[in-house]
Amino acid sequence: MSHIFITGAAGFVGQRLCQLLDSRGFQVTAAVRHAGTAPPSAAAECVLGDLTRQPPLIPALRSVDAVVHLAGRAHQVSRPSSDEQARFTAANCTVTRHLAQQAAAAGVKRFIFVSTIKVLGEQTNARPPFNDDDHADPVGAYACSKWAAELALRQVATATGMERVILRPPLLYGAGAKANLRRLANWIQRGYPLPFAAVDNRRNLLSVNNFCDLIATCLTHPAAAGECFVVADHPPLSTPDLIRALAAALNCPARLWAVPIPLLRGLGYLSGQTAQIRRLCESLEVDGSRVQRQLDWQPPMTFDAELTALAADVINTAVLSKQ
Repeated sequence: MSHIFITGAAGFVGQRLCQLLDSRGFQVTAAVRHAGTAPPSAAAECVLGDLTRQPPLIPALRSVDAVVHLAGRAHQVSRPSSDEQARFTAANCTVTRHLAQQAAAAGVKRFIFVSTIKVLGEQTNARPPFNDDDHADPVGAYACSKWAAELALRQVATATGMERVILRPPLLYGAGAKANLRRLANWIQRGYPLPFAAVDNRRNLLSVNNFCDLIATCLTHPAAAGECFVVADHPPLSTPDLIRALAAALNCPARLWAVPIPLLRGLGYLSGQTAQIRRLCESLEVDGSRVQRQLDWQPPMTFDAELTALAADVINTAVLSKQ
């Protein structure tokens, strides 16, 4: 049995990963901030604490074979604050360096860091899909902090001999998804007209369950050591096609209407939604074929199944909110 230490275990990915690894016979230690946020997996031992305070973790890591570092400050779509970069750096880079150093000192063999596709850029409008040969080109505090965290982990791994694996996922979807995707699903369910019919983009997504399956593969596969992989599962979709697919899963009409893209961007600016509109209009394609070849990994979940799970979650939440 392998012993796995998971940070961010109470989050969207972390809860599912704890359950998956438990079902496969791994011993799981879940790092969470508060006892009330412990993952649902009954077999998981919990370690409580705020990683941004850089607590001593070597005692908790001594029997651990691998660390999966999911915790961090999430991407924000609100207007930036004056100390935004410092906050992201502290939560994403400084914590990663400290955790990696503690893990190496405790004798942990492998460290998996979940970064973001955004370290390669914000869009692929006039270029091929992002792939593993692309150079980093982060934009904004979040992406820059994740890139700095990658560099910090590489330095620790090189100095200590600890194996590292870096994963760069795009937007994750599935039951429990939050932020923009959840907001879009809510708009569709409520019958709002959506002004995106004229958008002609291509964006890759990644199922949260497929991502957890890949992380589990990376924990033990010899060919994952020392690698940095971009990840995607199914072919890219345009925003209108995603809306239609979500509407079908929700059993709702897709109320799409065409607004010229410049006008759409202008409305986004005036409403303080520039970043959200940009992501709905621009392309972000990911070529995740190398990780599939190198690790002989295939996504176990289909797009339709995961979208159906997301739709069911949206419907159940709406029903509960009315009770």
